[in-house]
Amino acid sequence: MNRLLAFTRPLMLTHGGPIRPYYLLKEIANLNIDVTTIENEGISRCSLRNILRCIQFMLTKSNQSDVFMDGLGQVTWLKFLKMFKLPITVDFADNYLLQCRDLGSFLNEKTKKNMEKGIMQLFDSATTILFPSLTLSKYHSKDHNAKCVVVMNASDPAHFRSGPLPERLKIGLITGLAQGRGIELFLESLKILKKDFDNLSAEICFKITSDDGEAHVSMLEKKYGSKFIRFRSDITYKTAPYFFKECYLTVIPHLKSFYMDAATPIKLFDSMASGRPVVVTNCYEMAKIVKEENCGLICDLTPEDMAMKISKLLENRNYATILKGNGRNAIEKRHSWRIRAQTIVNSLAK
Repeated sequence: MNRLLAFTRPLMLTHGGPIRPYYLLKEIANLNIDVTTIENEGISRCSLRNILRCIQFMLTKSNQSDVFMDGLGQVTWLKFLKMFKLPITVDFADNYLLQCRDLGSFLNEKTKKNMEKGIMQLFDSATTILFPSLTLSKYHSKDHNAKCVVVMNASDPAHFRSGPLPERLKIGLITGLAQGRGIELFLESLKILKKDFDNLSAEICFKITSDDGEAHVSMLEKKYGSKFIRFRSDITYKTAPYFFKECYLTVIPHLKSFYMDAATPIKLFDSMASGRPVVVTNCYEMAKIVKEENCGLICDLTPEDMAMKISKLLENRNYATILKGNGRNAIEKRHSWRIRAQTIVNSLAK
């Protein structure tokens, strides 16, 4: 492959845009691949200029040209692409149907059926399907096993810099406000920890992802509000390195479900890149990474065990420093977006 036509959501990284396609396409281009990007939510919303760019790409295509599609939002391009018979790589980074099922979000039957149909169309048309974990790949591989390639999420070690652990014992959590994210589990563990650590503080950076999000925040602030716990919604991906720099450690308190077992959260890799040890719940893929890279601790789904694991790191700065170094080293050697891009290019070259 030497040329790639990429259909993706608008790549506005500094405004909280889609991080994964932004970095994958950026790093693929850095590997001397000529990338033409069409940013939109499907052909019906595409400008005439972008349609003409697609046609120009097709007219000058070679036998080393490929198409990259950023998930379900690009399914309406399939009819247009069929006439050109190019290999199509679908990056299926998330299954929104599973997310809604396991995190308690409502989907009406019409929307659900349309999404199921769209997924089938994408997979049937694809030459290669990228998944962020082996667990999610196996879930979808019944009829498409030969097409599946695991490309986990990652981090950018140039954007996130590792520094010494701060003297202040601040714990950080970046999360969406949805059932299954485990925010209450983390807050209950903080109540236990505060008894032993007077100088402890915590920051919860949230993104509202549902209609009742603001009410959820108000409830949490009313129930758990304290001078040492701060809720904030002003963190962007551009400013996230400053957030991690101020944290002694971070927590990912996801509750157990198939969706969470299959997740490889970008915030895990960003914490590792920032040189911050992590405490995570025992969700399969996430816990597997932490165990293999020895970059944090894994806790049960109880406030008591989470508090105990956090306490172990707060009490032993030398141990926490070892874990933080392991995490940073793992990003540089095995879990950067550049390495993920190379995996994609290698798979398409076969």
